[in-house]
Amino acid sequence: MRQRGFEPLQQETLVLQYVQTHQRISRHDVMSLCKLNEDQASRLLRRLVNAGKLTLHRAGRSSFYTAASTIKG
Repeated sequence: MRQRGFEPLQQETLVLQYVQTHQRISRHDVMSLCKLNEDQASRLLRRLVNAGKLTLHRAGRSSFYTAASTIKG
């Protein structure tokens, strides 16, 4: 198997583990953690939000992400 196919899953796992430990993550944190550029980090975070794994707080430069709540409503 080619390792390249696992990179997105590994990146998601790294981000989710970081959030579990630190309670929040920023795009800059993702860039450093996963060695991604700004666009790649944004796409990864958007994918995790769309999958219901992270929640976006605020917008713009001060935005950050936390683990999505398992409680709905």
